[in-house]
Amino acid sequence: MKPIIVIIEDETTDIDKLRRILQGYDFFPSTQKKDLDFFEQVKNSIDNSLFGIGDVKRKNAFEDVKQRLLEIQNNVVAYIVDYQLREGREDLTGINFYHNMIKILSPIKPCLMITHLTSSNILNQIIEYVDQINNRNKLTFRLKNFDDVHFETNIKNFIDDANPVIKLCKCILEKDIEQTELLRITMKDIINNWQMFNYENLIKGLENLKNHYGVIKKKELKRYLEMINGAKKND
Repeated sequence: MKPIIVIIEDETTDIDKLRRILQGYDFFPSTQKKDLDFFEQVKNSIDNSLFGIGDVKRKNAFEDVKQRLLEIQNNVVAYIVDYQLREGREDLTGINFYHNMIKILSPIKPCLMITHLTSSNILNQIIEYVDQINNRNKLTFRLKNFDDVHFETNIKNFIDDANPVIKLCKCILEKDIEQTELLRITMKDIINNWQMFNYENLIKGLENLKNHYGVIKKKELKRYLEMINGAKKND
């Protein structure tokens, strides 16, 4: 299974644009219909205006969303969450969902909050909450503008920084104080072309190299790198 990006967004055109920017990843939900069905459950899961029978609906939705996210948790790289979950409802926001679900279920998974809204009041609310978390590796924020190349670059950089493969490669390179050419060429190739590898085998190979890098001899390094390159897909 490839690394997964969870997208909480109801604009299908924006979902398609995000998927285009992040080619090579898997996405949850996986189809347009599932996107909208899941988005509705997300809104229901944090809707505190539901009482009586409606409260049962909210609790059921919360458990449904929680269970579906738990099933993929090991492969989730990051979340991208739209701030406005329901127009006109200030209590149904991406911040509420982050606070009540993501922060509890996935405390170490990074989340990017996005919005096209430009109200200073709303932007201040988002920035204030992000500042409370005080860790841009866990929660950060960007104005949604797909016409701005910097927005696309920020999205890609945010996800790449969360990608376990890229993080492992950078960690290994930091250990390489001797600037070993073969190692650096291999790590650069993986960072740029990780989609061409079997993801699970690549992770195992990189973790094995990272854990043994300080004790293996130079002549053994080539064997480790050959094992990692063996994770490349034949097709």
